[in-house]
Amino acid sequence: SDEFFKDLQKFHLSLGKEQIKIPCMAGKDLDFYKLFREVVTRGGFSKVLENKQWKDVVSILDIHPSCTSASFLLKSHYQKNLLSYEQQYL
Repeated sequence: SDEFFKDLQKFHLSLGKEQIKIPCMAGKDLDFYKLFREVVTRGGFSKVLENKQWKDVVSILDIHPSCTSASFLLKSHYQKNLLSYEQQYL
């Protein structure tokens, strides 16, 4: 997980983007590695979007149900921080 995040940071810097700040969701830091792995195993961002599986990803990441906008936030964080990485390497 730490190695993945370091690689992701390097990737962003190579594109001239800012360093990634780890977002907090429902009181916990978002695990980018786990998020990436869950989305990729479902076929990638476009498949998760198409099949409306963000709620499934939310439950796998164990985000508390009180975070009612979790699906939207995960999708946004993924688009901003992980989508270009997915497109580059997959």
